[in-house]
Amino acid sequence: MKKTIFTLAALSMLSTNLIAELEPIKVEAGKFTLEPSLYASVQYDDNVFLDKYNEQDDIIYRIRPELALFYGNQDGNYLTMAAAFEWKLYDELTDENDENWYFDAGLYWIFPKSTFFLKGDYTTDTSGDLEQGDLTRETRINVLSEFERTVSSKTSASALFSVRSKDYPNNDTLIGYIDWNPALRFYYNMFPKSDIFGELGYGYVDRSGNKGYDSQYTSYSIGVRREQTAKLNLEAKVGGQYRTNEDDALQDTWNLIFYLKALANLSRLTTVTIHGGQYVAPAANNITADKTELWIEGLIVKQVSGSNLYFDLSAKYRYLSWDDLMIKDVYRKDDEYTFRIGANYKITSEFNTGVKYEYRTDTSNIDTYDFDENKVTLFLRYSM
Repeated sequence: MKKTIFTLAALSMLSTNLIAELEPIKVEAGKFTLEPSLYASVQYDDNVFLDKYNEQDDIIYRIRPELALFYGNQDGNYLTMAAAFEWKLYDELTDENDENWYFDAGLYWIFPKSTFFLKGDYTTDTSGDLEQGDLTRETRINVLSEFERTVSSKTSASALFSVRSKDYPNNDTLIGYIDWNPALRFYYNMFPKSDIFGELGYGYVDRSGNKGYDSQYTSYSIGVRREQTAKLNLEAKVGGQYRTNEDDALQDTWNLIFYLKALANLSRLTTVTIHGGQYVAPAANNITADKTELWIEGLIVKQVSGSNLYFDLSAKYRYLSWDDLMIKDVYRKDDEYTFRIGANYKITSEFNTGVKYEYRTDTSNIDTYDFDENKVTLFLRYSM
């Protein structure tokens, strides 16, 4: 079950950019692998601000040098680190020109009777904000870790820790937050390849921005994880969360929480993930602050036989429901669909080029939040 721990812990942060992993140019020294690269793209976006009534199109240029480091073996202990800096330039909306940073790191280590997993990332970027009708800068931090210790042939215990953070430095009307969530789990191997578990957690949300009130919560749940096959892993849990707010005007709340995670590695180039559930949005501060989210995402990459041409196809569906956001006597509910298709051609061992098309549409029961967006991207990657 040790690999199951890593696979499921990584699921919510899993990168599906398989094209970049096909045959990169690398500098190897023992167990160390260093991969410098340069990515450049030009993109046409027909609705930069995600605005239904005032669509603004533009051409966006990105130049991003990248550096990735890998140590170890993916079948055992390993460490990964990557960093990138990006210039983002608009053709017409020059006032929106921006610079972004990207960092991520991961560690998976096996000790006698124990395993340790750690994954973290930091990103900055700007994107359209349909509520504000402008571009909003967002800084995100995610950290997820789990240390599991085998107690007996059928039992184990683990300590989990996660941090989620969002900040909007150019928009104080949105609510930023830092959500700290340590937890304990106790596993019991009830069936072959299946563990049931109980989980107890504590959380603290430090909010900033528009009417953001800090809160704390305790959560408890039961669940199961299963290594169905070497290529299919599952995890599910259901439980409750009791939340108290520092603002005396807001009542304490009890909320149902649940999720299902599944990861299927159908082949070296085909990955399907499913992740869904109900949770309390860290930025919410109304009395019934439930936010339900479900998404299904799949990616298929296919190599054209006998050539260096690859095609990739992905689709994503997301359903959002806010029980704390009422507009014109209606609670907001959205359906979001995203479809992507692309082609990648390996010109030489150093150069990859390609094209991507993405279509996204949001359908809301509140007409203002409906929008459509089309994006076409041409890109070139040089691996040094």
